[in-house]
Amino acid sequence: MLAVAGCALVSSPPAGDYVPPVSYSAPIVDPDPHYTILVESNPPGAVIEFNGANMGTTPCRIRIPGKEGRRFKDKLDSNEIMALPGSRGGYTQRKRFRGGDDIPERLHFDMGLHWN
Repeated sequence: MLAVAGCALVSSPPAGDYVPPVSYSAPIVDPDPHYTILVESNPPGAVIEFNGANMGTTPCRIRIPGKEGRRFKDKLDSNEIMALPGSRGGYTQRKRFRGGDDIPERLHFDMGLHWN
């Protein structure tokens, strides 16, 4: 028994009906620049959130939207980066930035700090 794999023969449309193929590989253009922040904690293993979205576990690099000049967007009243204690314990830490503030290149959270 002989099995032969083949392809279906596709005919070209008539010359007057030709429609060029659509390109689906066009990149999505994001008008806002994004910046990377290295986030560390002591002890490591804190869960990092940016404005409520989980961004990873320390040590990590998070990528956030901003505006030219490495600044937080003006339209947000508050940008919050929060560190939640991991398995080693500690206290929740928050760092807040206003629109127009500089976006830091590095953040460090000391999970042992406790504020009343």
